[in-house]
Amino acid sequence: IGLVKEVGDRTSDARASENQTGNPRRLHVAKVVKTHAVSEVENIIHKLCAPQRISGEWFHFTPSELGAAISTTEALSKEIGSNIASFRQAEKWKGEQSTEKILKPTLAILKTYSDYQRAQVRITRCSEIIKQVKDLFRQAIDRGEDVSHMATWQEKVARVTFDQGQLQREYPKLFEEFCETFESLDSRFSMTKPKGSQLSLDRIDKQLFNFGLEIERMIEQAKKKKFKKEDLFQQYLRLLGFKTRSELDQDIAGAIIKVACKRAAGIEGVCKWPRIMKSWEAFDEEGFITTHPKIAKKFMFTVQPVPAFLLAQKHAFSFGEECCSPSSLLI
Repeated sequence: IGLVKEVGDRTSDARASENQTGNPRRLHVAKVVKTHAVSEVENIIHKLCAPQRISGEWFHFTPSELGAAISTTEALSKEIGSNIASFRQAEKWKGEQSTEKILKPTLAILKTYSDYQRAQVRITRCSEIIKQVKDLFRQAIDRGEDVSHMATWQEKVARVTFDQGQLQREYPKLFEEFCETFESLDSRFSMTKPKGSQLSLDRIDKQLFNFGLEIERMIEQAKKKKFKKEDLFQQYLRLLGFKTRSELDQDIAGAIIKVACKRAAGIEGVCKWPRIMKSWEAFDEEGFITTHPKIAKKFMFTVQPVPAFLLAQKHAFSFGEECCSPSSLLI
């Protein structure tokens, strides 16, 4: 599943031909889905299809799964397309200075605000479970278990950092010479926390509620080695789909609310969105290092990075015979 920005002679068939080079399996384009938000649709469908993902843009689908992936992609394209105007207008209003006016919410905006909060409840629950799964795999690695096909620690490259604070303390006047004043729009959008009783996931999304309980049961069983981590990992990939879907719902609701807000500083009981011009000072680090390399060297040091824990977002295939059947390239 890959994107193609059709510019000039660039087409989906041309992309398939490029991928055919060095590939022993015959590739063909199963479906072309045109969309104005190609990167967004691709990113979402990749996560929704994570349980079938082999690597990168390559997936292992049964015929029915391929049909479902195509239908889901078409639906996503249509949904995002119908909201693209809201996303663009929201981005436009982000760059406009706000007034001090606070708007009264309409019934439609209150409904959208409710959609936003419901999505947040689902996202929070998914994040909680994902953390539990990651903790389980971290512990497995610490015990020396081989789960490298599902999780790993990724070493990062050390980086050189310039200590501006120490320079300012030792050479205040020199530091000041390389400080510049800038003016920019400070735009901070925040949703108002809902009042009253908290929204309950079992009422909002019964399927996710039950699925979450089932995964937590699997986690406890896996800790006791009564449940295969590979099977738990497969459910984790399904969970990514729930989270991604909820994030899209929230993004759409947020964009609609921003458009309703326009130049106002907020909507009563819904959101706050002050956009105020502010002045701020920045140190020209690159200019200083170029001008005073010897002094700068005293304040440069190497930072040893903390390794990043990565839980894969693809199926833990063993690359046996089941992965050698003909594949389709869906673009």
